[in-house]
Amino acid sequence: MKFDKTTIVVVVACTALVLGWTPLCKYMGWISYESAPSAPPPIVTTTPPVIEKNVPAKSDKTVPPLPVASENGVKLTVKKYDNITIGNEDLTITIDPHDGVIAGIKLNNYDKANRTEPISISDNIQPGAFSVSSAMPWEILSVHPEKISPNVLALTRIMTQNGQRFELKQLWELKNDFQTACTVSLRNLSSAPLNFSKIKIMTNGLEPMRYLAGDDTRTEVFGIDYFAEKFKSIDATAKDENFDVNIDYPVSWIGVTNKYFACVMKPEGDFDGGLEPFRKNTRINPKEEYYTVAVAGVFSDFQLVAGEVKKFKLNYYSGPKELKALADFDPSTQQIMHLSMFSPMEWISRQLLRFLVWLKSICGSWGWSIIILTVIVRAAFWPITQKANRSMKNMQKLQPLIKELKEKYKDNQQMMNTKMMELYKIHKVNPLGGCLPILLQIPVFIALYSTIDSSVELRHSSFWWAHDLAQPDTVDTVLGIAINPLVLAMTLLMLVQQRLTPAAADPMQQKMMMIMPLVMLFFLYNLPSGLTLYWTVSQIISIIQLLINQKLNKDDTAEPAKTASTAKTS
Repeated sequence: MKFDKTTIVVVVACTALVLGWTPLCKYMGWISYESAPSAPPPIVTTTPPVIEKNVPAKSDKTVPPLPVASENGVKLTVKKYDNITIGNEDLTITIDPHDGVIAGIKLNNYDKANRTEPISISDNIQPGAFSVSSAMPWEILSVHPEKISPNVLALTRIMTQNGQRFELKQLWELKNDFQTACTVSLRNLSSAPLNFSKIKIMTNGLEPMRYLAGDDTRTEVFGIDYFAEKFKSIDATAKDENFDVNIDYPVSWIGVTNKYFACVMKPEGDFDGGLEPFRKNTRINPKEEYYTVAVAGVFSDFQLVAGEVKKFKLNYYSGPKELKALADFDPSTQQIMHLSMFSPMEWISRQLLRFLVWLKSICGSWGWSIIILTVIVRAAFWPITQKANRSMKNMQKLQPLIKELKEKYKDNQQMMNTKMMELYKIHKVNPLGGCLPILLQIPVFIALYSTIDSSVELRHSSFWWAHDLAQPDTVDTVLGIAINPLVLAMTLLMLVQQRLTPAAADPMQQKMMMIMPLVMLFFLYNLPSGLTLYWTVSQIISIIQLLINQKLNKDDTAEPAKTASTAKTS
């Protein structure tokens, strides 16, 4: 390849763009916050921002806490209980007995970005997580909590609705794999029938990963998911008319999800009255704000005669978006992984993730699992790539004849194309043969990108100098520019591969191919190190394959036997 003046100018311009992009974005205000610098030690210093104030969004729907009942104008005294905690090795749940809500869920084995404290899902939207509410106002007469065991809590409250008393019981029992079984029962204590209207039970409120745990994420899938005959989602940032949807038909389960974690509620049966979405807006400064979202399942109206009891049984998942854990909860909830917006790619991504998890169970390292997967993928594509390389080599040999045809028929484009097709047919060369392996690998690359980018398993998993395979492998910063060795190695290897690959005849195409590594460097510089590890190993395998081909073809110096005349060019 020739380095002329134009090529040098383009290369210098691309290099300047790569090095100056982040400082330019900060100067122009396109990046509204400072990312925490990454360093070799396994401690990430990014911390959640300090919230200045809450600004209600138009679609905020909040319900005040339950009031205390009164008799003859005198407000009754209801004994106040401190919050009660139940837990197991996965979760620690704090419950407010007065309101009957989950005040917070601590994920015992998942730390925030600073790695000094566990993640806590506690930013609730009123009336609160697992609150039981109705379209009719309720008042509290008494509260009786009972901690049955370290992981089981029973709560009994006597309530009134329009002067009629009823008993509301809630039972929480922590299970394995981030699951909580909950039973809600209502018993009519009055002598007359009691009508209940639109009983709602709510999930926890959930925030984007940056505000939940301080993670500096490139992408964020964030919103409400539910299953009503098929999987559906509501974007947390949607306009009010698209967020405040009227869903009054049966729903199998409801949930809120961000990039890595989810809270999903599934009743025994369906939420036959549909669901109701909630969100609140938190503004940090004039340029930065975010939503917290929650969703309530709705049960349709019913009546209880005197002494009658109605029970609702629910199962609740609050934890990481791990395929196995979600499959154990309910197979259909695996769709909240949001690995891809296209169903075929979603399926490929899930299979790759399952395979990665299996490899990790064997070799004990996520990094080595990615390397092994890369070798397997490239081995599968080896025959196709070999055929493509051979096709490119043959095309290179035909370039003198192609040039001759172009000169001879430069005034007759149709005839030139016809003769070139005949030439390809005689020499059994496919001009598109070199593109085939690239086209076949694109779906795999996209699926693997989605897998690594969205996999909570890779979060905080270190490998070699990369402290987190879900983040760039930054080892230091120079003049404010992060140094990411894997993506730099990947770019260098792309240049080496181009030197070994048969060159195209078109000079413009040669220049484009030479500039491509710098373009890739620009767009891929801050990719997760797990993905750049895959791509770097893949480049090494490609180079090895090209070197093998060169050795095999070392003695193959024969020119094409056919000439332009034998190709019927006359």
